[in-house]
Formats: sequence, structure tokens, C-alpha cells
Amino acid sequence: MHNNSSDVTINTLVDPILEYAPLERWSSLEFDRDLYGHYSFDDEALACVICDGKFGYIDRTGTFIIHPMYDDAYAFTEGLACVKKDNYFGYIDRGGNTVIPFTYVNAYPFSEGFAVVCSGINEDKDKWGPFGIRIAFINKTGDFMLKTQYYSATPFRNGLSFVRGRTILSGFIDISGKMIIPNDDDNMLIPKFSEELAVDERFDKWGAFDKNGETVIPFEYDYLSGFCNGLAIAANNEYESSTSIVKHVKYGLLNKNGDVIIPLEYDGAGDFSDGLIPVKKNEKWGFISSNNDIAIPFDYDFASSFSSGLARVIQNNSDVRKHSYINMGGDTVFSFESKPVKYPFGEHTDKENYDGLFDFNNKNGLALYVMNGKMGILEIDYGRTLS
Repeated sequence: MHNNSSDVTINTLVDPILEYAPLERWSSLEFDRDLYGHYSFDDEALACVICDGKFGYIDRTGTFIIHPMYDDAYAFTEGLACVKKDNYFGYIDRGGNTVIPFTYVNAYPFSEGFAVVCSGINEDKDKWGPFGIRIAFINKTGDFMLKTQYYSATPFRNGLSFVRGRTILSGFIDISGKMIIPNDDDNMLIPKFSEELAVDERFDKWGAFDKNGETVIPFEYDYLSGFCNGLAIAANNEYESSTSIVKHVKYGLLNKNGDVIIPLEYDGAGDFSDGLIPVKKNEKWGFISSNNDIAIPFDYDFASSFSSGLARVIQNNSDVRKHSYINMGGDTVFSFESKPVKYPFGEHTDKENYDGLFDFNNKNGLALYVMNGKMGILEIDYGRTLS
């Protein structure tokens, strides 16, 4: 391990000796990672980890603040964490105290003051959906704010939640239950609001609409991501001549008006962040500016978007994989090498994880990492106070 940048220092707070696994849960909604966990510390410096099959929360020293006792858990959002114990979900505060009792068959983190919970199972599946699920919304004291006849719902974003029902209209509702944007196209994908635009797929093509349901970006792309810092990743398929066989998928980026900012000419692309975009070309990743100028050469087998002024990159060499953080000048700030193998954690061999680096929290500069199958903790220092 080393760092060699004069303007950024990465300190090792805890060497990779911890027998824990980082929380591994990705939302199908790309920009709900703050709700569903993303291998990182939250803004108040707690990280959810797995120890011998149980979930708990550690601080920056690797010490358990909330001991591993839960069968499932999410990262803290809005001061509460959704956790599972003895087959039911409830909510705890940062001291580990139960705030909302363990009474829900399923539940999700709080967003905009409300949480989606499954308030029970109904045997009449023709009415209540494929799993007989009844969805409700609660506030932070556990009071039901809205009971519904829907069988699925997303967390509130921009004041709206996308709901699905078996015998009633699907679409976006507000907290009163009023249908704001009907969306009954029988597409099982969930429209996603980010930066006040919702991305959706209709008739096998992707586009975006606003909170009034008005189409802003025409449904003409084969893929469209959520917006991040004003830009969304778009992709179109290129087909074998006179066939329906996809030969290539080409990626670029659009702005909120649907203007093509980065031409759809790359083999892969990531989110626009800190003024740079990770893109893939000729099997290698590099970084470009929003003007499509090369900022960091195409030298990597993997590259993440920048976060806290650093990007995670991987370079493969024979049976050795080099994991690094680089700064916006392309300089390596921290790195280590390992073999690309999986490691089981504790007694539960289904909880396997590769070695790797994870994103720093933008507020406190903390990150988890896994080296030789053991977890450690890093801290970034720019020579300034993060806030």
C-alpha cells in the first residue's frame, strides 16, 4: 500500500484485519443507493457490516456501536435504520434503541419522512397482487399515514412514490394517495425519479418525463440511466446487418433537455461527477471531460465515477489485480495488489466478497476496503475540514 500525491493523503485508520463483510445491497433504482447501502459509511460515520451472518454497525475505529444481532439491515437514513429480527422488520435509532416495533413482514428505509412497509399478507391474490402483499406508508413514530391496495411501492422521491396494483391503476401517487401520474403500461420496470425527471421504458424504448407526466426526453433509446449532476447515461444498440442480433451497445450522455452532450460512441460509461466521466473504449476505461476531451488516459480495466475527488480503478496483470484510488490528475494516491478470488466471511459461505476499494463518504471522508479477505477502514485528508 502506498500514497504518492502531494495534495491528498489517505490514512489507514484500521488495518485490514476485521472479520466482517461490508453491507452488500444494491437498489434496482440506481440513485437510491443512499437508501439501500453502498459499502460506505453514512454521514454520521456509522457503517453497516455483516459478522457471522448477523448485521450490525461499526464506527470509524471498527468498534461495534450496535452489535451484530439482526438478520437483515439497511444503512441509516433520516436518523433511523430498518432492521430485521425474528422474521419481522422494525426501526432502530443510532443508539440501537427500538423506535418502531418489529411488526412488519417487509419494510424499507425512510425517505422524505416516510417509509414503505408491508402491513400484512392477504390470501386473495387476485385482488392483492402476486404475493398477497398489502403496502402502507408510515411516519417516524410508526403511525400509518397511508394504507393502500397496492402490492409494491417505491420510497418517496420528489414527493412521489411509484405504486403497482393488481386491480387498480399503477403510477405515481403523493402521500395522500392521490394518483398524480398514471402509468399503466404493463412494464414491470419501475420508473425512476432523479433530479426531478423520471426515467422509464415504454414499448422497449427509454425516455424521461417530468412531474406533470409530460415527455421531456423522447422514448427512443435502448437504455437511459437516472440523472446525476444534470446528465444521464444513454445507450443504443448496433445490430448485425439485416438481423436483430445486437453487435455492439454504444453509450453517451444527455442533458435534461435531451441534448446529446457526449456522443453515443463508447463501449461503456459512468456518471458525470467532479467534472469528469468514466468511459470505456477498446476494452479499456479512462476519463473524459463534458466536452468529450480525454482527461485521463484509457489505462484501466475498470473505473468508477469520481467521489470526494477520487476514483476507484482496477488494472489486471496476469493473475494479479491492482486496486487504486486516483486523483483528478490521474495520479495514484493509494493502491494494493491481490489475487482476484472470493473469500467467505465467517460461517456463512454464501456471504463472499472480492477484495476491493469502496467510495469515500463525501462528508466525513471515510471508506471501507477489503484486502486479502479482511476488511479495513480508510480516511481521506485533503488538508481541509470536510463538512
